[in-house]
Amino acid sequence: MKLQASDVLHRSPDTNAGLIIRPPVPAILCDPMGMELVLVNLVTNSLQSQAAAGKKLVITLSALKKKGFVELIFKDDGLGLAPENLERIFDHAFTTWRSGRFGFGLPIVKKIIEAHGGTVRARSEGPGRGAEFILTLPVE
Repeated sequence: MKLQASDVLHRSPDTNAGLIIRPPVPAILCDPMGMELVLVNLVTNSLQSQAAAGKKLVITLSALKKKGFVELIFKDDGLGLAPENLERIFDHAFTTWRSGRFGFGLPIVKKIIEAHGGTVRARSEGPGRGAEFILTLPVE
Protein backbone atom coordinates (compact mmCIF):
# COMPACT_ATOMS: atom_id res chain seq x y z
CA MET A 1 0.00 0.00 0.00
CA LYS A 2 1.15 3.52 -0.69
CA LEU A 3 0.11 5.86 2.09
CA GLN A 4 -0.44 9.34 0.67
CA ALA A 5 -2.32 12.40 1.84
CA SER A 6 -3.58 15.78 0.80
CA ASP A 7 -4.06 18.98 2.74
CA VAL A 8 -7.48 18.35 4.19
CA LEU A 9 -9.23 19.09 7.44
CA HIS A 10 -11.45 16.18 8.43
CA ARG A 11 -14.05 16.82 11.11
CA SER A 12 -15.86 14.09 12.95
CA PRO A 13 -19.59 14.76 13.44
CA ASP A 14 -19.61 12.49 16.50
CA THR A 15 -16.78 14.12 18.41
CA ASN A 16 -15.39 17.55 19.02
CA ALA A 17 -12.26 16.73 17.02
CA GLY A 18 -10.61 17.53 13.71
CA LEU A 19 -7.76 16.00 11.71
CA ILE A 20 -5.38 18.09 9.61
CA ILE A 21 -3.21 16.29 7.05
CA ARG A 22 -0.39 18.43 5.71
CA PRO A 23 1.20 17.52 2.38
CA PRO A 24 3.32 16.29 0.98
CA VAL A 25 3.37 12.86 2.51
CA PRO A 26 5.68 10.65 0.40
CA ALA A 27 4.61 7.16 -0.61
CA ILE A 28 5.45 4.61 2.06
CA LEU A 29 5.59 0.89 1.41
CA CYS A 30 3.54 -0.69 4.15
CA ASP A 31 1.03 -3.31 5.11
CA PRO A 32 -2.29 -1.46 4.86
CA MET A 33 -3.94 -3.27 7.76
CA GLY A 34 -0.91 -2.73 9.97
CA MET A 35 -0.71 0.99 9.22
CA GLU A 36 -4.45 1.33 9.70
CA LEU A 37 -4.07 -0.25 13.14
CA VAL A 38 -1.22 2.18 13.95
CA LEU A 39 -3.37 5.18 13.03
CA VAL A 40 -6.45 3.80 14.79
CA ASN A 41 -4.47 3.32 18.02
CA LEU A 42 -2.97 6.83 17.85
CA VAL A 43 -6.32 8.46 17.05
CA THR A 44 -8.06 6.44 19.79
CA ASN A 45 -5.50 7.59 22.37
CA SER A 46 -5.98 11.19 21.25
CA LEU A 47 -9.79 10.96 21.39
CA GLN A 48 -9.66 9.43 24.87
CA SER A 49 -7.41 12.30 25.91
CA GLN A 50 -9.84 14.82 24.42
CA ALA A 51 -12.80 13.21 26.18
CA ALA A 52 -10.98 13.28 29.51
CA ALA A 53 -10.04 16.93 29.02
CA GLY A 54 -13.53 17.86 27.82
CA LYS A 55 -12.21 20.11 25.06
CA LYS A 56 -11.98 20.33 21.30
CA LEU A 57 -9.15 18.23 19.91
CA VAL A 58 -6.99 18.90 16.88
CA ILE A 59 -4.81 16.14 15.43
CA THR A 60 -2.19 17.02 12.83
CA LEU A 61 -0.44 14.50 10.58
CA SER A 62 2.56 15.79 8.66
CA ALA A 63 5.73 14.34 7.16
CA LEU A 64 9.39 15.15 6.72
CA LYS A 65 11.25 13.29 4.01
CA LYS A 66 14.81 12.29 4.88
CA LYS A 67 17.33 10.22 2.94
CA GLY A 68 15.65 6.84 2.48
CA PHE A 69 13.12 7.50 5.25
CA VAL A 70 10.09 9.57 6.02
CA GLU A 71 9.11 10.85 9.43
CA LEU A 72 5.37 10.88 9.97
CA ILE A 73 4.56 13.29 12.76
CA PHE A 74 1.29 12.59 14.54
CA LYS A 75 0.52 15.43 16.94
CA ASP A 76 -2.45 16.22 19.14
CA ASP A 77 -3.27 19.01 21.56
CA GLY A 78 -4.74 16.68 24.20
CA LEU A 79 -3.73 15.93 27.78
CA GLY A 80 -0.04 15.42 27.06
CA LEU A 81 2.35 13.16 28.92
CA ALA A 82 4.31 13.56 32.13
CA PRO A 83 8.09 13.15 31.63
CA GLU A 84 8.20 10.00 33.77
CA ASN A 85 5.57 8.38 31.52
CA LEU A 86 7.36 9.14 28.25
CA GLU A 87 9.91 6.43 29.01
CA ARG A 88 7.25 3.79 29.67
CA ILE A 89 4.35 4.39 27.26
CA PHE A 90 5.54 1.73 24.80
CA ASP A 91 5.87 -0.89 27.57
CA HIS A 92 3.38 -3.76 27.37
CA ALA A 93 0.31 -3.14 29.59
CA PHE A 94 1.53 0.27 30.82
CA THR A 95 -1.30 2.78 31.14
CA THR A 96 -1.78 6.17 32.74
CA TRP A 97 -5.54 5.60 33.02
CA ARG A 98 -6.98 4.48 36.34
CA SER A 99 -9.65 2.16 34.93
CA GLY A 100 -10.99 0.57 31.78
CA ARG A 101 -7.80 0.77 29.71
CA PHE A 102 -5.28 -2.02 29.24
CA GLY A 103 -2.18 -0.31 27.81
CA PHE A 104 -1.84 -2.39 24.66
CA GLY A 105 -2.30 0.28 21.96
CA LEU A 106 1.11 1.95 21.94
CA PRO A 107 3.09 -1.31 22.29
CA ILE A 108 1.17 -2.55 19.23
CA VAL A 109 2.07 0.66 17.38
CA LYS A 110 5.74 0.11 18.21
CA LYS A 111 5.70 -3.54 17.08
CA ILE A 112 4.04 -2.70 13.75
CA ILE A 113 6.38 0.20 12.98
CA GLU A 114 9.44 -1.90 13.87
CA ALA A 115 8.11 -4.74 11.66
CA HIS A 116 8.14 -2.20 8.81
CA GLY A 117 11.82 -1.45 9.49
CA GLY A 118 11.03 1.79 11.30
CA THR A 119 11.08 3.37 14.73
CA VAL A 120 8.61 5.30 16.87
CA ARG A 121 9.24 7.80 19.62
CA ALA A 122 7.06 10.14 21.66
CA ARG A 123 7.46 13.72 22.79
CA SER A 124 5.40 15.93 25.06
CA GLU A 125 6.08 19.20 26.82
CA GLY A 126 4.16 17.85 29.79
CA PRO A 127 0.63 17.50 31.08
CA GLY A 128 -1.90 19.69 29.28
CA ARG A 129 0.49 20.37 26.36
CA GLY A 130 -0.43 17.61 23.90
CA ALA A 131 1.63 14.70 22.59
CA GLU A 132 3.61 13.99 19.47
CA PHE A 133 4.51 10.62 17.98
CA ILE A 134 7.27 10.46 15.39
CA LEU A 135 7.08 7.40 13.14
CA THR A 136 10.19 6.87 11.03
CA LEU A 137 9.61 4.55 8.06
CA PRO A 138 11.50 3.60 4.89
CA VAL A 139 10.17 5.29 1.75
CA GLU A 140 9.23 3.39 -1.38
